[in-house]
Amino acid sequence: MNLNQVTGVSTSVGIVGRAMKFGNLHVKATSGVSYQFFRLRDPEKFTAVVQQQTAAMAGNQVAPGHSVPPVDVATSLEKLAKLHADGVLTNEEFEAQKAKLLS
Repeated sequence: MNLNQVTGVSTSVGIVGRAMKFGNLHVKATSGVSYQFFRLRDPEKFTAVVQQQTAAMAGNQVAPGHSVPPVDVATSLEKLAKLHADGVLTNEEFEAQKAKLLS
């Protein structure tokens, strides 16, 4: 499943899980399918990262208490250029991503 298909992420952590830092993760997708992962280490940390990234992709504000790291445009452009030069990105994909970074 791609990150842009995620519509919701939640966790459930019991008393023992809090002490041992593990719990269950529930991921909902645009297709209506729900995925469950059991006994994951730090599921809340994973949930926070997914929420940050999906918010960043959607251009939405990030929930209070969370932050999305700033994008280093120069480094991102260099990575894009390398992917383009290596043939991973087409001209159209490269131009679209470059325009997104520079906007």
